[in-house]
Amino acid sequence: MVHLLKVFLGGTCIISEFLLQCPALCVALVSHNAGWRELPASSSLYFGQLDPYRDYEGFVMSTNSNYSSRETGDHKLKVGWLAMLFVVLMLIAVGCLMSFLRGKGTHFSGEVPARLAVRGAKIPFQIKCRNNPLHLEPILGLESCVTDEQILLSLNASLPLWHPPSVPSLVHELKLWGKDCMFTKEQVGGESRTGKMMLETLLNDQLCAERTVKLGNGNGGTYLMDSPFGIHPIQSGSYDAIEYRGEPHYGKLTMLMALSDVPIFTPVTTSSGRVGTLADILQDTIMNFHWGQEQEFIGCALAFWLPPEKSWTNQFGETFTFDDLMEHLLEQPLGKGCCGGCHVPYTVVTILRIDKEHSTILSEKIRRRAEQWIKNVAKILETNQLPDGTWERDWGKTGQNGFLYGDKTLDIITLLGHHLEWIAIANEEWRPSRDCVKRAVVAVSEQIEQLPELQIPFIQNGFAV
Repeated sequence: MVHLLKVFLGGTCIISEFLLQCPALCVALVSHNAGWRELPASSSLYFGQLDPYRDYEGFVMSTNSNYSSRETGDHKLKVGWLAMLFVVLMLIAVGCLMSFLRGKGTHFSGEVPARLAVRGAKIPFQIKCRNNPLHLEPILGLESCVTDEQILLSLNASLPLWHPPSVPSLVHELKLWGKDCMFTKEQVGGESRTGKMMLETLLNDQLCAERTVKLGNGNGGTYLMDSPFGIHPIQSGSYDAIEYRGEPHYGKLTMLMALSDVPIFTPVTTSSGRVGTLADILQDTIMNFHWGQEQEFIGCALAFWLPPEKSWTNQFGETFTFDDLMEHLLEQPLGKGCCGGCHVPYTVVTILRIDKEHSTILSEKIRRRAEQWIKNVAKILETNQLPDGTWERDWGKTGQNGFLYGDKTLDIITLLGHHLEWIAIANEEWRPSRDCVKRAVVAVSEQIEQLPELQIPFIQNGFAV
């Protein structure tokens, strides 16, 4: 009822503005329907002299007196009023429809955020989200596929060994080891590393500048910027990025904070020294949502932070739903996207499990389609698995070759680790067979052992095992 009232008042306001700006049009319509074919130039009804604030009853009566010689004057006067009423009601109805369409599915009132930002107006936090993120626990049943030796090998290959670290390496380290981890100098061969230090560095631009890698004589650039919509993390590879100081993927920081169980009102400090919160980063990320961006990481972030909300609205007033997002993911060719396209099944599984275990955010039609899609991916992995337990770069046989390192061993380890990562959180009916998984675990261990000197931490392998 309240929503309908808002729509009616919104429509009335729209039409009120229209009537005040275009009164001559209304008078012309009324006069035409009442039989007033001609208006003398000296009349107060002449368009150029019409006063929109004039007493309308007065001018109608005076007009009627000028035509009193007509036998049907009174009748036409009534017709005129009815015409006026009809026009106003029709315009209000149209206005209500416009108000409804403009406000449908959006949390914003008035102008869209993009217009406010252009004028430099303040945009308050209006995203509906959770104070604490949702969680997904690993699905039990695959423990016997991994030996203690394989666990030790994978975790040693994932140690935080970069000194100083880059922002992307810190992101991956925090994802695996968590905010409570502690590593001594003896363990990592350089400065000690803790989860608290990782978290502080990623959420404070000044600390990030002091603690992360700089190349040459540069300073590494700004990482967390003030934004009209909140706080904007610079993304690696974008025009704003300098060296390695940037978010590795769009939406990855908010996804990481959810995986690390960081509350939404945790302080965040920008390059200007302004202190906001993680909520400001989430709002900026949502404001910049569009289909041209990577959807895998922001998709997980939205699933962790938004439910029971099922939709979100960007800076242009465009509203999206989890159904829309899922359809977009499912339509991508297998293998398309970063890291060989392996993040797509991870996101699909994440959204499906949130929908199943925490809050219904998908329609029945899209849920069934997504479940069938992930089962098909599992079947393809079994079919295309090589005798040694690995997968080729084009694992989906669709001609897609997502970004990988170009080195055969590194590419194999990357594909194996990423696939094992989503398999570890997938329900039993969504994943490949136990034998397929076990062959992949053996294969990734053998590939890691072949590396003469570890050059990159393989976080996904550690996370999976």
